Amino acid sequence: MRINTWNGQWLSHYYDPREYDADMPLAGYSPYNTNKDGIINIDTQTWTKILIAVSKKYRNAQILGYIYSIGKTNKTIGFIPFDLTQIRRPIHLYEKIFGMSNGRNVESLWGTAIGFKTACTYGAIGIKAMEPKGLRDYVYKGKQPKAHNYDNINY
Repeated sequence: MRINTWNGQWLSHYYDPREYDADMPLAGYSPYNTNKDGIINIDTQTWTKILIAVSKKYRNAQILGYIYSIGKTNKTIGFIPFDLTQIRRPIHLYEKIFGMSNGRNVESLWGTAIGFKTACTYGAIGIKAMEPKGLRDYVYKGKQPKAHNYDNINY
């Protein structure tokens, strides 16, 4: 087991108000799953999911994080500011429009256009770092989403 995988799972659980209960911190916490060969493992959490959860806990905060990676080779990126208000706003808007229970559905959309290391090169982690993959195709190139059969209404 990798310690960063465990830490990511715990941070995701701890900062999720829908799951974490301070009176019973381990209630609902089950980071383990079984793969097709029957081997128990722990999946790595995405950095965007952890940031979304942290932004929900500290709604109007700007924090400074020290970014590093420990592995076969240790890498240091340095101190990076996080603007949690920019991360929180789009999630809050989605939950307001589509309902709080659907908030988890949108979490998988954020931050897939670039990796965390690239996001750190922007100088700060905010809305630009959380850009969904493929968004630029629709916004800047004018590409239209594909129509699905369930979008067609027969009169």
